[in-house]
Order: sequence, then C-alpha cells, then structure tokens
Amino acid sequence: MLSRNEIMQTIQMIDQQHLDIRTITMGISLLSCADPDPEACCRKIYDKICRKAERLVPVGETIEAEFGIPIVNKRISVTPIALVAAGCETSDYVPFAKALDRAAKTCGVNFIGGYSALVQKGMTEADRKLMDAIPEALAETEFVCSSVNVGSTRAGINMDAVRQMGQVVKKTAQRTADRDGFGCAKLVVFCNAVGDSAARILEEMGLEVCGTHGTTAALALLNDAVKKGGVMASSSVGGLSGAFIPVSEDEGMIAAARSGALTLDKLEAMTCVCSVGLDMIAVPGDTSAATISAIIADEAAIGMVNNKTTAVRIIPAPGKGVGDTVEMGGLLGSAPVMPVHTGSVEDFIARGGRIPAPLHSLKN
Repeated sequence: MLSRNEIMQTIQMIDQQHLDIRTITMGISLLSCADPDPEACCRKIYDKICRKAERLVPVGETIEAEFGIPIVNKRISVTPIALVAAGCETSDYVPFAKALDRAAKTCGVNFIGGYSALVQKGMTEADRKLMDAIPEALAETEFVCSSVNVGSTRAGINMDAVRQMGQVVKKTAQRTADRDGFGCAKLVVFCNAVGDSAARILEEMGLEVCGTHGTTAALALLNDAVKKGGVMASSSVGGLSGAFIPVSEDEGMIAAARSGALTLDKLEAMTCVCSVGLDMIAVPGDTSAATISAIIADEAAIGMVNNKTTAVRIIPAPGKGVGDTVEMGGLLGSAPVMPVHTGSVEDFIARGGRIPAPLHSLKN
C-alpha cells in the first residue's frame, strides 16, 4: 500500500522536478539484410527498419499520454553495421549510414545507433572500412550514432584500434567544425560494450559542490542504490542500470566544470564507480589525436580491470580553448571546454599492439 507521502513525492517529482523517461529504444537485427550487392543491402536495411519500427513513435506517444510522463527520445538500435556489410563488395561504407539515416527520418525517431564495430579481439577488413568512414558518415547524416568497442575484460584492449579512434575523433571534429565538432557528440568508444542533474543529487547528499573530495564515494553510494532498485523492480534485468554523468547534459556538472571544481581527472576517478564513463566532454580543438587516444586507453583500462562498461564521448571543439563553450542544443546541451594534460603521449600510443586481459579474466 502506498502511503500519502509516497504519492505526494511522486507528484512532486513529475510536477516540480520534471521527472521524465530519457529514452525508449527498439532493437532490430539486420543480419538478414546481408547481401553482396551494397545497394541491395542498403535497401534491405531501410525496408526492415521501417517495417519493424513504423509504430515505435506513436506507441511511445500513447504511453506518454497514458502515464503523464514525457519520453524525451525515441531511438532505434541495430546490429553493428560492420557485421552486416562485411559480405558486401564495396570499400565505401558511407551509404550504409545514409540508409540508416533515411530510415530514422521515415520512422520519426530522434537517433539511430548501430553504425558500429566490435574490434576488441582484432579488426577485420569490414571493421577498418567502417572506422575509416565514420567522420564522413557522421558529417553527412543527421540521426546516425556511431560506436566502436576497443576492449573487454576477457580480450584486453586493442591499442591499434585505440590509436585509430583518436584519429577518427579528430577527423570527425574537423568534418563538423561548422557545428563545433557536433559529429563527435554522436560517436562513442567503448570497453565492455553492451533528466534530474546527477551533480545536484550528489550535492543534496551533502557535498557543497560536485567535484570536491567525497564526490566519488557519494557517486558509488548513489549508483549502488540505483542498481539495487532496478534489480528489485524487474522480473528480468537487461541493459545498463546506474548513474550516468554526461557533462554537457547536466546543468550541475556544467556549473562544477566551469568553476574548476570538476576536472577531467576527477571525472575519470568517478567513472570507476558509476555507469559508462567520460561522456560529452569538450576539450580544446588543438588537442592531439594521440592525447585523445590516451584518454580512451585510460578509460578502457578502468573498464577492463573492473569488468564494467566504460566509454569515451569526447569533443575536440575546433577553434575553441579552455573556458569557451560548445553549444549542441536540445538534449545534448552545452559543454564548457575543459583542459587536458599537455605531456606528450605520442610514443606510447604509437606502440600499438594490445594491453593483455587482466589475470582475473582467466576463468571458464
């Protein structure tokens, strides 16, 4: 039986604290779309997505109306395109992104994910083609999101892929320089891939400002509560459950970063105990590809050693420096440009190769 106080708290969350559902996502397998003819493959991709997801947005809107809670985004996630396109006789993978984009527009969704590759165990020729195409694909599409998984606890970290992804992030920023490097906001590098301000919640727990000493411990406590609550409320558990800390999408994080209380180093420490990783971080436009690769490697190492999902979504904002702001609009918000360390990592990143899986991964 719900108490009066619990009912009033729920009303307050919806009315005053603007409780919403961040997104609903429909997963669609595209393996049946594989075809040696790239044009036929793209046509099959478009047709299947439109057929399967034609009612996703109307159903989402019906749910919103029934329960009175807004759903901010409706999304589609598909099989990694590097797998679907592997059998195609083509070196140009940009048309696959355009097929996804057309399908997303037809279905009326906000984003479509799956322009992706899984390279933790090594890169196939299809993986290389897709990774090379990412900058152009994100520059020429509106709704497509891309991701590359570079490591896992069982496989270790593919440092050749980490090096290449640093270059891909830089090229993506340059191709979308007229929009402050917006393409990078739709590009995530993973390890172990699978509303209210989080910063303000941490401050409600007793911190004067997010980023001060004790932030990591408070975040661990919050994440634990969210995860256990999610398990108790579900008959089956799927996906990620926990606290996310996207800087540009969280007004409390933005304020803490602008004041200097929240640094890249502190964010990295916080990712040890929260879900995912360094998310929506803007850095100076002249940040080198090697430095970006090193940031990716650091975050992947945290995920690999701790057997958790981590990721990096970083925006080297063209023409901007520390203290400037990158405006992306909508749910993606705005991000203050944060400083990075200037010590060179060129030689380390140039080594390539693989960081081995940790000892505790050796179990059957």
